[in-house]
Amino acid sequence: MVNQYPDTVIVAKEPEYMQGEKGYFSTGAEPITFDSECRAEPAGSNPVIRGDDGNDILYSWLVYLPKSSQVFAFGDKVKLTKADGSIYESSLKRFYNGQFNTRLWV
Repeated sequence: MVNQYPDTVIVAKEPEYMQGEKGYFSTGAEPITFDSECRAEPAGSNPVIRGDDGNDILYSWLVYLPKSSQVFAFGDKVKLTKADGSIYESSLKRFYNGQFNTRLWV
């Protein structure tokens, strides 16, 4: 049987900054981690996406995972673990919640 999601992804989302009682801003917490099964595919022959500011952004992996209600941000830390045990770490370039799945450009 074919496994649709043979790999694993962990996304570390930085907590939002909040103002404390003394007026200082801090996160006050460790990064929030999200992990899921996924299918990570190497970038194709043209691994460039257009950023929100109009600049080109290079990515190395396109990651498919089951539909999620999570919202990720540019720059979140991503750790991919392939089925063969190899590990890749990078940052999130773009994400998209589609009708049937969620996609991450890493």
